[in-house]
Amino acid sequence: MSNGASNCEITRVSTPDEIRVVADLAREIWTRHFVPIIGPAQVDHMLATIQSAAAIGQQVDDGVEYWLVRVGDDNAGYFALVFDPDARSVMLSKFYLLDRRREAVTGGNVYPG
Repeated sequence: MSNGASNCEITRVSTPDEIRVVADLAREIWTRHFVPIIGPAQVDHMLATIQSAAAIGQQVDDGVEYWLVRVGDDNAGYFALVFDPDARSVMLSKFYLLDRRREAVTGGNVYPG
């Protein structure tokens, strides 16, 4: 799905290769942003626990929707949506972008609906 003038494209994550791309993006983004705040040991623990390929794959199997955000030919980031059918609600669980792509991505050109 392509949106907006910045050539921003989003793709729902469903394959093991796409899950690995998200995990790689998570490692790059989290390391750059969170290590100065909480240190490398805590970031490594968080990545292994909730943003590894295995953890993301399990979340996808459990119904969490992960989406890759691309700008042109570059992977720019990812987001995740958690649906609660009983409450008729959706929660934006994660939305992470690479520093170098933040100016090219806005909520208006990422929205999947």
